[in-house]
Amino acid sequence: CKEEPPDVTARLRPYRLIHQLHENDDLDAELVDDFIQAGPSIVPLLLGTVRGWAISEAPDATDRVVENALALLGEIGDCTLIPNLLELVSLPDTDLASVAVWSVDRLIERYPRDGAPLLAGLIPNMDAADRIAVITILLRHPAQDPDGRLMASLGENLGPVSHEDFDPFFPLLVSSMIRSE
Repeated sequence: CKEEPPDVTARLRPYRLIHQLHENDDLDAELVDDFIQAGPSIVPLLLGTVRGWAISEAPDATDRVVENALALLGEIGDCTLIPNLLELVSLPDTDLASVAVWSVDRLIERYPRDGAPLLAGLIPNMDAADRIAVITILLRHPAQDPDGRLMASLGENLGPVSHEDFDPFFPLLVSSMIRSE
């Protein structure tokens, strides 16, 4: 059997890593290092794993794979992933939601200057659940909003917030604004 040419090995490496992710519930340190070494080239495949799970009726057995993919996205990705991750932070599955929250926090920690402008651009189109997710992000990362402008903008352009969600959302926003001062 001939050895595989190096350029073929390099081209197939991200797909082989994703295959290992799907085959192993627990990632060992060596495999995590391999993912980190692959860097941005692996991000679309990790995001595809998460999105594939989100749009399908995947069995519960895949939850660990999705949790691992989310954690890896927090370590490898950049702040452009935040909109995709925000969709998952309010999931009823608290295990997956917690990992999504951790991933968002990790991206903001890794790219402290990129989080605030990205969030500012997203806020006008957010519903109540997404705005609540941003409130919690801002409370955990006050340096993202030192002057309170982002927190205040969560109370503007409320068209995407449904009437039924407004009543529980608004007191939370006001109390968060007071707490963040």
